[in-house]
Amino acid sequence: MSSYREQVVSDESGGAVRETPSLVKTFFRSPHGIRAGWRALIFLAIVVALRLSLSGIMRLLGHGQTDAGTPVSMLDPTRVFGADGPRLFVLVVAALIMARIERRKFSQYGLTLRSAFGLDFWIGAAIGFATVSAVLAGIFALHGFRLTGLAIHRSTIATATAAWTGAFVLVGLTEEFAFRGYLQYTLTTGMGFWPAAAVLSGLFALAHAGNPGESKAGLLMIVAFGILHCLFLRRTGNLWLTAGFHAAYDWATTFFYGLSDSGYAPYHNLLNSELKGPNWLTGGSVGPEASVVAPIVFVIVAIVFSRVYTENRYRIEPQISKNEGKGGSYNNASPDKPACDCAGLCCNSNHRSRSVYGGAAEAWPRNLEARSDGRHLQEQGEVKAGALGPNSPAMKVSGIDECKWTADGFGLLCTETVDIGGTKESETFLQYYNPISKKYEEHGVRNTGEVENQTGTVNGDTWTFPGESTVAGKSFHQRYTIRFVSKDSYEYTDEWSEGDKPLEVGMSGKCTRIAATSDAAEQPKFSPAQQEVLDAHTARVEASEKRDYATWSRIVADDCMFSDDDGVLDTNHKAHMMENWKLPLAYDHGVNPRDYVVHVYGSTAVLNYRVTIHEQFTDADIISEQRYTETYIKQNGSWLLIAIQWGNLPVNFHKPVAVDTSILKDYVGQCWPI
Repeated sequence: MSSYREQVVSDESGGAVRETPSLVKTFFRSPHGIRAGWRALIFLAIVVALRLSLSGIMRLLGHGQTDAGTPVSMLDPTRVFGADGPRLFVLVVAALIMARIERRKFSQYGLTLRSAFGLDFWIGAAIGFATVSAVLAGIFALHGFRLTGLAIHRSTIATATAAWTGAFVLVGLTEEFAFRGYLQYTLTTGMGFWPAAAVLSGLFALAHAGNPGESKAGLLMIVAFGILHCLFLRRTGNLWLTAGFHAAYDWATTFFYGLSDSGYAPYHNLLNSELKGPNWLTGGSVGPEASVVAPIVFVIVAIVFSRVYTENRYRIEPQISKNEGKGGSYNNASPDKPACDCAGLCCNSNHRSRSVYGGAAEAWPRNLEARSDGRHLQEQGEVKAGALGPNSPAMKVSGIDECKWTADGFGLLCTETVDIGGTKESETFLQYYNPISKKYEEHGVRNTGEVENQTGTVNGDTWTFPGESTVAGKSFHQRYTIRFVSKDSYEYTDEWSEGDKPLEVGMSGKCTRIAATSDAAEQPKFSPAQQEVLDAHTARVEASEKRDYATWSRIVADDCMFSDDDGVLDTNHKAHMMENWKLPLAYDHGVNPRDYVVHVYGSTAVLNYRVTIHEQFTDADIISEQRYTETYIKQNGSWLLIAIQWGNLPVNFHKPVAVDTSILKDYVGQCWPI
């Protein structure tokens, strides 16, 4: 940051003037596209329009909703097919339209076709059947349930089994995609996974409120049912296990055991069953899901499932917007098709999702390459007349700033040396993200002894740090603001006041990154052959940034292999890169490749280096440390890339303290409150 930050930053009343987005634009759009809430409403509007259109077409054709002749309080397969078939069709078409608008894959909404009715589905079905059976076993243990025999016989068993199986598979797919498909994905980008899960599980319950025989206890259990399904979705990454569970749960309750399900009585069920006892035990007219036993079983299922499925596989890919991301790159990586376009480097969705859902400490803002690549920044500014006292003159400010990431990526460590009106001063400060307060914090000390502590926020390209400082024993209020104007520079303004006086702009200026002549000295000396390999790598990276396919293609072999830290192997890397280059740029990123090591073995060479990647997508800011290994061969006098592999480097934010454990022996068995 600038010097004189103990009297710091930009002002709403007299600081640097910059264009602000209109209220209407901000209301409908974030810096990364249409806001999640509006996208959800657009999706629902499309669903309603399609549903009305489909109903109108059916009426014109003379096909109204089929009435199976059963009471409305009973479920039957014909009624299910007639109701949920069109619903699923409308939901899928609406999601396909939104996928086209947002330039996403339909599979990102949970229904991956390659996993259709695969192992996940059948595991879910087994868990669903076991869950219902466990609930009934608990009720049976309390003398509230018993089986009384078969309800249907002979050929009816086969036809009823087939009809109910198809019907409940359709119910599972329809309801899961309606409440945990597109809407869950979209709201997650705006509010996070579990808040979205809570909202949609509540709506899921409300959708069942009109069922005949439903009760308040039943609706609460439907909310729990929805939350459990969201756990399944989060851990598997798709809806197939969830749909299998839902289908089997309903099939077992209604058809197999012949009991009411969410208030609907069974029809053509396989077994006759009897529930006897108070409603808290049997669930009353709702069915066993409203029994007090059900939540106990649900909790057990959730615990066991979480211990078996330990990894969160639910991924959020960046939304692509036509008008966004100038200067950035789009990365549409997926487990089955890695994509690389991070300035010619490779990154996939896995390192990003860890930051979105579990890595608050990695939530760094974009455009940090202007400050954090270890190069020097030239500072030019001015202290305003009267800022340092009633008669103090205006003074020029010049100096050098340098910021580097700490070794473990915890924060930025910066030093600055400035000349203010002929007086030289220096400061060292640490800036980091506090995952508990979810704020950016800064602590600095000057060579003159002044200290400052600030807590800031980030809004797009603007960082704002209000805080307090002590100068010559006096306390000052301050506010320091920086606004990135490019990847190589930022503007700053500094405000301060003593006591309760209003903040006034005291200093403003600009920091611009300068090419550090010392960089070459810091790198190891390369032989001519090693430098050729490094030049080929640099040319490939630059061609990727410019999307210069002709140059990039000459350096990359047609059968170039790519693998990532998850062990995913892509033998068609070149073609997949070209597919992604057809997509528009979507989010900003910055890379800082360094620590190059080059080994040349005749016509074969291996290049290894480290890189820091800063990315922003949806509403998340991410930093990751990675290491790359590239293999080249020499053909016709030029180096050709034939393989590339990368992996995330671990980041340890909490370093253990060395302790002599022998000193703890006297305290064994004792406990202190924390």
